[in-house]
Amino acid sequence: MAVTENWQSRKMRITMEGTTITQIYSASADDFDAWIAPLPVIGDYWSDRGDLRCTDINVRWITDSTCNIVCFWSTENLGYVQKRAGTEISFDFNIEQNSVEAYRDTDGAWIDWESAWTSGGEAFTAENKPELLQYVPRLTATVKVYAEHWTWNVINNGLGRINKTDFIKQYRSANTRDPNSFYDVSGDDTGKWLYAACSAHKIREDLWELVLTFICNEHGWNIQHDVDTKMYDSIDFNYLFAFAKPIDEVVNNGIRT
Repeated sequence: MAVTENWQSRKMRITMEGTTITQIYSASADDFDAWIAPLPVIGDYWSDRGDLRCTDINVRWITDSTCNIVCFWSTENLGYVQKRAGTEISFDFNIEQNSVEAYRDTDGAWIDWESAWTSGGEAFTAENKPELLQYVPRLTATVKVYAEHWTWNVINNGLGRINKTDFIKQYRSANTRDPNSFYDVSGDDTGKWLYAACSAHKIREDLWELVLTFICNEHGWNIQHDVDTKMYDSIDFNYLFAFAKPIDEVVNNGIRT
């Protein structure tokens, strides 16, 4: 029995990631053992295609003396370009446990926890006062900025500052292709976002990735126990994203399987 190809089984698939071709051969056990032509071997090129190579071979036995040999051919070193925006934003919603020294009563007035505890009698002392815990929502926004270059002082000097203007609305308007891609129901969030961290990674010679972290305080960072403390200076966060540049990213630079 000679090695024959089942021509009706040949399939080609073309996608943005590359091309694959499937072939099925029928062969006898002797031809399989000898692996005679036209059976390919791993690494063979497809005809005159210098970018299409044999990457997989599967063998299926039909009887004790005949088998089907399935050969897969795939493009190699084919990259396609994926457009990426200059900035990308993500949100992390969770709750955080805090130890507090005061709470509000039913009338909304602040009550000192130690005073409330020790008013229970002699057995209730400041020394045996339990910890008063409060679970509060914590919203974190992470913004990735892709840039050819960036300025150290702009990124560093903004740390520990809060937003001078409405952060999310401005970001959505200036940095998203579709302003309706996510909804902002926070109202005016001025003063509620703290620029808390930044890491800078050099991806390639002409491209940096900056990862900036912002933490939200729904009551405002300068408001503590209903008192405006003026503890944090404010800046326009848009300056932090001024370096952003849309990029072309080469994806899938390897053998397609």
